[in-house]
Amino acid sequence: MLQCLHIFACVVVFEGCKPTTPEAPAHQHSSADMTPTRSADAGTFRVWGDPIPKEAARIELLGGSAKLGGKPLGELRGVGRALLITDFDTFLAEVAPVLGMLDRSAIETWLVHPAAAVAFKLALKDERAFQSWLDQPIPGRIRVVQRADGLELQTGLGKLAGPDPNGPTIPLREGQLDLRLLRQSLLSLQRRFQNANDACLVPSFGTELAKIATALSGFYRAPGERIFSEICLVYPATPSVVSGDR
Repeated sequence: MLQCLHIFACVVVFEGCKPTTPEAPAHQHSSADMTPTRSADAGTFRVWGDPIPKEAARIELLGGSAKLGGKPLGELRGVGRALLITDFDTFLAEVAPVLGMLDRSAIETWLVHPAAAVAFKLALKDERAFQSWLDQPIPGRIRVVQRADGLELQTGLGKLAGPDPNGPTIPLREGQLDLRLLRQSLLSLQRRFQNANDACLVPSFGTELAKIATALSGFYRAPGERIFSEICLVYPATPSVVSGDR
């Protein structure tokens, strides 16, 4: 029975993933490897998100360095909303201690895309919280596993198959994340699991924050319009100490 449901879910997703009329190319802000300027379908790589909050504490993340207001990050007393600013070379594993601090302090956390004027509000989950989320007896449990070779979509019914049974559900396209297909796939899953109000992005710990931000833009049906009301980001638990200097 589960196998049949799994096959049905796969069919539903990819029925909703058929190509549609290409969108007009968006203005490119920077970095050709994050938002390509040449493509037969520029909408495939377009970055969408929410407007960047104006009132928030800006935390700069550069490698293992974290600074608040230009000074080494210490405690987060008095911080109600945090805006994470990063570059193209900072990895998830390097900022895990900061994410842990924000999570434990229940601080509203936003990640700014380094190449587009958008940000993403995140519900942070460490590995234990993510496992508890998976164990909840609620239909859906939709998550996107970000791999080096693309994006793997999973639900409580299992992995959604891609063109290669051993590969990701959505392979890279021209070396980049296929955001159009991710959006179409998540929209199909949202219609399949209508009571699901959240979904998780699960990057490998060696993924750059910039690429994570790009994947997060695939959780939007249009600029400022999320497919799910809550987007969670799974981060690794680590005892590492945050330093103020790189």
